[in-house]
Amino acid sequence: MNVLFVNYGGFESINSAIHIFHLANWFVEHGCDCAVAVPGAVSKVELLGTPKFRCVTYKEAEAGKFAFADRGGPALIHAWTPRELVRRLVQRISRAYRCPYLVHLEDNEEEITARHAGVPFERLESFPAARLSQMIPEVFAHPIYYRLFLKQAAGVTAIVDRLLEFKPDGIPGEVLSPGFDPAMANLPADNPELRYGLSIGQDEFVLVYPGNTHASNLEEMRSLYTSVALLNSRGHKVRLLRFGTDYCDPLDGHPEYVSRYCLELGFRSRQALAGPMSMADALVQPGRPGPFNDYRFPSKLPDFLVSGRPVVLPKTNIGRLLRDGEECLHLEEGHAIDIASKLERLIGDRALRQRIGAGGKRFACRELNWDTIAPKILCFYERLLARTGQQTAGSLIRKPCWPYMPAEALEVAATRYGGCFPALPLSYATVQDYCDSYDHLHALATEAHDLKDCQRPWVLKAILGLVPCGGRLLEIGAGEPIVAELLSCLGYDVAVVDPYDGSGNGPLQYERFRKQYPGLHFVRRLFTGDIDAFDPGSFDCIYSISVLEHLPIPELTGVFQGIERLLKPGGCSIHALDYVVRGAGSEWHRAHAARVLALSGIPQDEFEALDRRLTLDPETYYLSAESHNSWRGAKPYSEFPMRPVVSLQIKTGHPFGVQPAAQAEAG
Repeated sequence: MNVLFVNYGGFESINSAIHIFHLANWFVEHGCDCAVAVPGAVSKVELLGTPKFRCVTYKEAEAGKFAFADRGGPALIHAWTPRELVRRLVQRISRAYRCPYLVHLEDNEEEITARHAGVPFERLESFPAARLSQMIPEVFAHPIYYRLFLKQAAGVTAIVDRLLEFKPDGIPGEVLSPGFDPAMANLPADNPELRYGLSIGQDEFVLVYPGNTHASNLEEMRSLYTSVALLNSRGHKVRLLRFGTDYCDPLDGHPEYVSRYCLELGFRSRQALAGPMSMADALVQPGRPGPFNDYRFPSKLPDFLVSGRPVVLPKTNIGRLLRDGEECLHLEEGHAIDIASKLERLIGDRALRQRIGAGGKRFACRELNWDTIAPKILCFYERLLARTGQQTAGSLIRKPCWPYMPAEALEVAATRYGGCFPALPLSYATVQDYCDSYDHLHALATEAHDLKDCQRPWVLKAILGLVPCGGRLLEIGAGEPIVAELLSCLGYDVAVVDPYDGSGNGPLQYERFRKQYPGLHFVRRLFTGDIDAFDPGSFDCIYSISVLEHLPIPELTGVFQGIERLLKPGGCSIHALDYVVRGAGSEWHRAHAARVLALSGIPQDEFEALDRRLTLDPETYYLSAESHNSWRGAKPYSEFPMRPVVSLQIKTGHPFGVQPAAQAEAG
């Protein structure tokens, strides 16, 4: 099996890279071929040790230069976090080689992105994708794209079980805990030579902390430093050996109160840490439960525990699994006084230090051993490959029966939008999106010469972005089912419901369409709330294109009742409808659109805000004069004057906000 890891940082980003390093080395030792792609210099892998895998840059990976022994591509890609630079590379390679990918979670990405932006994550999700791309650097998770990235993944691994809360429903998940470095399992009881070299007395109680200071842990690091100063003020000789880089100042510009008790030794390679760690009398991981620490697993903790030294840490993430007083000491509040009081217990009780150190080591050898972790993950890989096969959103199943879309163009477009086209709950068609469709879905964007030239491509792109390949789809009132046919060619199971009786200016050519598009399942009837042609909860997506604006209110209500009944839990409802902004009929259109949105679960104030915004936006896509003239037909212009018409775009889940399972429980 060829496995490609894509890490968000270089090999100098030790906290993440060390996990990949040991995991990939284990896989190679057991018959896999592995490559690891990093954005930085591959030579820095030497900071971690000797790799048995191949190291490549992002540029080399994108060019297909993986250097696998069989000269092939990856069978599986493991994306190390869903951050934007990783997502872009992984999805390009996944489409090019038609291989599945899985995503590793090691932090609460939503919390980290929100902190950077200074905006709650729930609000960020409603921002336009283009604005978010400007606000959020590529080293963070994109609020829209990251969710789609996870939804299209074959599976998810998580460094701690709580992170599986972010896994989409239906996606397999597995905990991938970090293991310890074998070099840390056999440390000597002390290192008197190094103590002497660093001018540390034998009577000093030594703490060793290898780790960086950054915005997310700044307060925790201040608590650690302050606890050292506090202990010394109480008469205890305590020295802190600190390795790492300060991206924020943990001493807030006032080092004088603690600096004489600390040795700042800067960044060191992984191999260089064993000697200083052997001097440690205790090890502290500062912190407290919360939205940051609950969803992480500091990579130093396996090494802390296996070292045999007593570990002080908060009762969160891995700390939840450790027994207080036997395998660790739990912090209660995480502030400096709390840390100092726990360390005072250890300073004054050698037997307690030995008991807790031995208990922590036994836990690490049992639970945090790569020989335990890696086989479980390899089995997970094999299950995912058996489950997904080789079908991806770019795989063309058959040539389109619609003669104007070349098979090659459809396949290229599907790889472009599969899993990475954002669709907001409520939006409107834009010139930018139309031009994108014109460039990449040219036949579809030039077929109708009216609003459908922006609506059909948008619906196609939204479904490719949101619904995994092979999903079950239903189109309401399809007319000539061009979009349904293209999706069917890409492996989706598509049903079409349309009376084909000319109602609502619809077509009559049922027999022609049925014969021309044999890959579709046709149901010749109105789509109503009591439609009995399908089982309840059986569709991943139900959509319509320029249909809802033609339905009277009683029929419209029935349509949404039918959507509610037939949509799977977690499924989506996607619609594009014509909306007259000004001119004849605009008041009726506004009231009708408000009714559609209300049935979709979208508040009236959101519609009013969108209505104001689209009239001021130069990017709004309007029906052209030429298209209006074709709509006019034989009517005199005085009876059918020009009206500004736009396309409203809706993407929601269950329209009434109640999932089928919840309905059953309520019943």
